[in-house]
Amino acid sequence: MTATAWIIFYWLAFAATHMLLADRRKNLIHSFGSRLYAVIYSGVAFACFVPLVWVYLEHRHTGSLLWICLLYTSDACRRSTLCRS
Repeated sequence: MTATAWIIFYWLAFAATHMLLADRRKNLIHSFGSRLYAVIYSGVAFACFVPLVWVYLEHRHTGSLLWICLLYTSDACRRSTLCRS
């Protein structure tokens, strides 16, 4: 998988686990207690967020920047001297 795919995967995993755990909060607190629920919630968030940041930091300067790609495709940019190399 590409770095972009991994970043999208980890973002979706982060959001999905937050929504799932928040949606089932009352049941989980009743089953595990509030302290253990907080530990589980924090652990899952940490397990999703750390790889997300890791992949981002490892690949942050690879590939083209979005605004550069947009500039190079516009006619005004091609005519200007700013975009010529």
